Amino acid sequence: MSTPAPKNRNWLIVQSRKWHTWLGLAASLVVVTISATGFYLNHPDLFHGREAPPRQGATGRLRTTTPLAEVPVSFAFALAAARRHWGDVPIEHVQLKDERGRLIYKVKASEGRDLEVDARSGNVTLKTGYKSDRHTAAGVASGYDWPRVLKDVHTGRILGGPGRLAADLASVFLIVLTGTGLYLWGIAKVRKRAAERRTRSAMSPAVAAAPVRESALETAGVRSH
Repeated sequence: MSTPAPKNRNWLIVQSRKWHTWLGLAASLVVVTISATGFYLNHPDLFHGREAPPRQGATGRLRTTTPLAEVPVSFAFALAAARRHWGDVPIEHVQLKDERGRLIYKVKASEGRDLEVDARSGNVTLKTGYKSDRHTAAGVASGYDWPRVLKDVHTGRILGGPGRLAADLASVFLIVLTGTGLYLWGIAKVRKRAAERRTRSAMSPAVAAAPVRESALETAGVRSH
């Protein structure tokens, strides 16, 4: 009966290198996606530009001194626009926000429906899911709400449950990568220091024996005379 082969004492290091490599490859795509979309979300003006604030009325940047009564488009107009497109439905909130130098009314309803109204021109933009329809006097321009798309790509929500799971797994992979990387770095340091100690220990007896040999030779020489 053959005896099992002895276990390699370096098996943990070998396995850690494999984990580090494969988990790094698996997490790299998600990490690059999160990094790129995060950069976009932190610097939207680099991609969309910044519109100059309008010169007429009080519809420039929103300030504590902004006379809201003089804003060409009122809250009532924004609610009327929402009622015209959605009917009589409950809403979560109505906001007046300064976005890239423009005042925008944001009306949010349930089920991912949003409506934006330009406080100067009165142009209405409907957002349902990732679809965006901009209503102007010239007609309707349809497209995608790219900020929302990239935000959901960043969080993984664009794929629903599987997307959030992928983002969570990428976070776990990064923790494991950090752990295995520290282990590989630390074990290399420990082994290097142990090798240096063994080298010094091996050299010490030889150094200590040298004077003894010289003394023995000198003694032998004296006796010969």
